[in-house]
Amino acid sequence: MSAVSSLPELQEKKKVLDKHTNLATALLTAIKNRGLDGFYNLEEDLLTGKADTGALIKLLQGAKGSSEDKLRLALVHLLAAEQAPNEAELQELSAALTSAGVPDTTALTYVARLRRNRLIGSARPAPGTGHGVHVPSQGNLLDWADKALGQGISTVTRSVKNLLSGARQAPVAAALEALMDGKQGTPEFESFAVMDPKLPAGRTGADRAKGPFREALVFMIGGGNYLERETLAAWASRSQPPRQVLYGATDLLTGEEFLHQLEELGRRSGIAPAAPAPAAPVAAT
Repeated sequence: MSAVSSLPELQEKKKVLDKHTNLATALLTAIKNRGLDGFYNLEEDLLTGKADTGALIKLLQGAKGSSEDKLRLALVHLLAAEQAPNEAELQELSAALTSAGVPDTTALTYVARLRRNRLIGSARPAPGTGHGVHVPSQGNLLDWADKALGQGISTVTRSVKNLLSGARQAPVAAALEALMDGKQGTPEFESFAVMDPKLPAGRTGADRAKGPFREALVFMIGGGNYLERETLAAWASRSQPPRQVLYGATDLLTGEEFLHQLEELGRRSGIAPAAPAPAAPVAAT
């Protein structure tokens, strides 16, 4: 009788387990089919100056990855390169993307123009200090999936664990850590303007409070993203003592939405013709 009475509860638990199994299977399948671990590894090498253009072109011309994956990878290369690309390098990237099926390279041309005009730089983030973006629950999910779904996906889960366990500290976390801990002399601490309403009139920002601080509000003027939010949450929880950080942004963007914004900015700046407006409906007579 006890087994019969507990059957509904067991059935509900099985439903929850099936949902998690389906979710893990779908995620791992998408990562494997798109080769996201390979893109991530090359992006890390680009950010640390270890990758070369040959490896980039080879991956762009490969079968793995969507057109958006390849365009984002090319943009990371432009942003991380020590020098702004010359015209020949830009043409090589554009040709590789076009041959890989990327329909519009306006975003690439626009970011290249920003680099040439020195409006954006190639400041490479330093290795992490233990406050990376890794979230333990993600690794636990993959460990569980590897056991539940069998050893056939062990190779995939190992690659994905590498993707999720990067210990390199994100720029926003490095800046916040320097500001909240009062790390004078660091670029992050010295490069931020200070507007302290408690300072008497005529006093400069050099007289500001040096911290450390326990609470912070981080607001990105422009597009924010989920990764920045998770980075700050992980850093705040691992700090000693723990910090309270609230993150906000003008808009939270997906990777595809960010690409669309770059394309639109490129068109408005005259790099490419504006996208045609949809035809107006014609009234029937």
